[in-house]
Amino acid sequence: MDDTTHEHHQLTKRRDRQDPVAFRLATPATVGGYTVIEAAFFTPGGPGCHASALAVTRRGTNYSTHVLLYDESQDAWSLEVGHYDFATLPLAQEDLAARANITLGGAVPPIEVKEMQDVTHLPSTGTREQIVEWVREHQGKTPAEIAAGLGLGRDQVRQACRRMVRDGQLRSTPGGTYYP
Repeated sequence: MDDTTHEHHQLTKRRDRQDPVAFRLATPATVGGYTVIEAAFFTPGGPGCHASALAVTRRGTNYSTHVLLYDESQDAWSLEVGHYDFATLPLAQEDLAARANITLGGAVPPIEVKEMQDVTHLPSTGTREQIVEWVREHQGKTPAEIAAGLGLGRDQVRQACRRMVRDGQLRSTPGGTYYP
């Protein structure tokens, strides 16, 4: 890479962290073992400060909200301590909006959740957790195939899958197959 190309690449990277849309596009899919679902309420970085955004993340079947930081000096992403153990994506998104309102000077308190220091491990969510793990390894399967693979009832799995799609834990196709 010649000097001109290198300078252009560095300038482009810096600009990516100054613009909300570019920041979201530059955000990695995973940070610190969490899948980044959504980044919102962007704050640009600059000399001596990091670009940041509030983010909804997922680990297993649980959702969290964090402050997502980009450290330009180390070209590294990190997640600050956040709110944990939301059972559904909509609950995490509500917390994200409430936290942004507080950050921006609003008076809406955050939704009650456990803070990281109060959680020693993520709780098991039973059937949903089993389904998510199985679907990760066997993508594109129907509820009947998932039920057979897990040794669960077909109706139980069908209903759980529908709810998991509604809650953002799985994706489905019009043909009735499921993906993480």
